[in-house]
Parts: sequence; structure tokens; C-alpha cells
Amino acid sequence: MSGRSLGIQRPSPRTDVGARTLVLIGALLGAPVCSGDVDASLRAELARYNRYVAHQWGDSIASMFAADGELEIPGRASLRGPPAIREFLAMFTNVRVDSSAMWADSVVRSDSGYVLWGGYFQRATVVGQPPVTAHGRIRAEWRRGAGRWELRRLETF
Repeated sequence: MSGRSLGIQRPSPRTDVGARTLVLIGALLGAPVCSGDVDASLRAELARYNRYVAHQWGDSIASMFAADGELEIPGRASLRGPPAIREFLAMFTNVRVDSSAMWADSVVRSDSGYVLWGGYFQRATVVGQPPVTAHGRIRAEWRRGAGRWELRRLETF
């Protein structure tokens, strides 16, 4: 959990100018925007992921990643594959997630699937410590595999 305690507010549209500018530039340069069905489907997957985070269901979180999927957390080596992600999340036995929110700003098609850009906010409490808040941006690479959507890479920044 990041120690960036910058408040509870979702970033204002002004704070998201950089991400929105990247989406606009991509659209102008011909980056393919995904269909409405894919967009809605990936937004639902992100909501499911957030529900798992809020309930601290590490096994369920890990199951959303592809076999070669990566979870990138600032300041740590990338976690590769559901077993490594599951093992990492299992360490947080003394942490309670008080609130969690994730949202999508855009979904665009890439060479290997789809990229969802968005943001997150989380407040958590470590036993015996005051609550900590973290928020920032997310970039999630999704692909269709084994009849379902899989996370190829999820990074926060």
C-alpha cells in the first residue's frame, strides 16, 4: 500500500488531463477504439476485480490473470503468473481494505488485445496503525483467452 495520503477525492478532470490527452492523441493518430460490447465487458471485468480487492479475495484476484500475466507495483519487482500474485496477496493478513474504487477512462484496441486506462482509490488499515490512502492511475492490458477475459498486465502509477 502506498503511503501517498492525498485525500479521498477522485481526481478531477483537470488532474486527468494527461491521460485524456494521450487518448485523444491516440485517436487522432488512428489508434483503434474498441466496440461498445468490448468496452462494457472490460469495464465489468474491472468492477469484478475491484470487488475482489475490496473483499481481499486474493485467490479470485490471481485467477483473473493469464498464466503469463503480470502485476506491476511501483517499487517492487513484477509479479508474474497467478501463483506468484496469489502468494504476494496472501501476505496481507493484518490489512483490512476499508474502501476501494477503480474506474475506466478509456479502452483501446492494441496489437495483442485491449488496454484499459483508468484510476484507483484505496483506503486500508494495517492492524494497530492509522488508515492509509493510495490513489493513482491504472493501465490494464486485457486479452481473450480460454473463453474469458484475462489480465496480461496490470500496473499502477
